[in-house]
Amino acid sequence: MKRILVPTDFSEPSQASFRFAVELATKAQAEVFVVHIIELPFLPETTFGLQPYSFDPELINDLGRRAAEAFDQMKRKYSPGLRVSFHPIHDHIVPGIRMFVEQNDISIVIMSTHGASGLDEFIVGSTAEKIARSSPVPVIALPKEVEIDNIKNIVFPSALKLDQEEVMQGLKEMQQLLDAKLHILLINTPFKFCTDEQARTLLEKFAKHYALHNFTLNFRNHRSERSGILEFVDEIKADMIAMATQGRTGLAHFFQGSIAASVLNRVDQPIWIYKLRR
Repeated sequence: MKRILVPTDFSEPSQASFRFAVELATKAQAEVFVVHIIELPFLPETTFGLQPYSFDPELINDLGRRAAEAFDQMKRKYSPGLRVSFHPIHDHIVPGIRMFVEQNDISIVIMSTHGASGLDEFIVGSTAEKIARSSPVPVIALPKEVEIDNIKNIVFPSALKLDQEEVMQGLKEMQQLLDAKLHILLINTPFKFCTDEQARTLLEKFAKHYALHNFTLNFRNHRSERSGILEFVDEIKADMIAMATQGRTGLAHFFQGSIAASVLNRVDQPIWIYKLRR
């Protein structure tokens, strides 16, 4: 983990994500890239007929200057001496961040989230959720400010598959950086049922396959995976949640949903999300 990306709008929540990134970068001896998205304000031409849209270059320059000043203040306050660079980007938020990640060999994205609920969860969702669904690297979403040294218990709900080497490699790296205990969790639902003995066998095989250290193995019977995860998180007073997601978008996301996104929109703990490769 050598290159950490933090999208920011300079609000207090995004400054909290910057502080978290700085703390993580200090532990990992990593570089921090701060991205501020400036969405271009297109204006229609007044001439007759269909004309190309244009934007006000003076306004764009002014927005860029203000963003650079805000970044300088944030950097002086929270990251003296750390390798931090600022990158204003003229693009829409999700594609702009994805492109920056791909072009700059970013290792992880850290950003704040305000969450979503109800129908809005399916139609709009949080920006962090949208980025997590499309990001080629892990995303840590922060619902609120948290001190990185206080993260000592990480819950990892899993289907216990043995073909997710990249996910587990990234998770183990994060666990090691935080010096935290990993709690592997299997939620046993009526639609995906196994006996207690089968659950224990699957958990033990999973831990051995990925050579886990400093961990516990847990299974709970519950009517739904989401509710079971949330109850377990409360039960052990978890400090972070780690989840893999299929990264569904469009109608697939609407009809099938995403457990990771649903959990993200309902917790106060930071959540580490890894999009599975198809």
